[in-house]
Amino acid sequence: MHSINGYDFQNEEDVDIAREELNKIQYISDKLTDDPNSVLAVYNKMLDSKIFITPIGTEYLRQLQGYLLRNPQIDDAQVKDVPVLISYQEALHYKDLVQAMETKKPEKKKTVQEPETDTARLKRRFRFSIVTIVVLSAMIIAMFIIALKSDTPNILNYRTAIENEYAEWAQQLAEQEAELRERENQLNAE
Repeated sequence: MHSINGYDFQNEEDVDIAREELNKIQYISDKLTDDPNSVLAVYNKMLDSKIFITPIGTEYLRQLQGYLLRNPQIDDAQVKDVPVLISYQEALHYKDLVQAMETKKPEKKKTVQEPETDTARLKRRFRFSIVTIVVLSAMIIAMFIIALKSDTPNILNYRTAIENEYAEWAQQLAEQEAELRERENQLNAE
């Protein structure tokens, strides 16, 4: 049975949505003040954001609408109508299609698909996690290899790169100094 608050829903997922809406209704009711203008603002905000989609939420919106329409401080033109979020024509068409399909189907043995167990779901998630970890680890190792092989200084090899650069400068200076001394010796010898 999928009923909650006097409504019988088609499945458990719809019951979960209705429970969430009941929680929202409770929260909003706790925060709502007696000021009709703030009630109107909250009412319009809820209509604009379409936070209620089940009959339970629609019933709450209708209660707020009735309060606002009865309140002399609020102009009735400011109170928006509660939208109907489903098409009953489409629901009737869908119902007719389902009935037609059921009458045309020959009786077959129905294979009951067993719902996925928690262990099967956990195994699938575990495998996915392992594959993800392996792929990400390979990417991290590849990034370190690229960073170490790169000629440009980075956080991994900046000290070596700077030391090599200074060593090259020292060698160039030593060569230039030796060349200058050689020229100086030649000039002094003349």
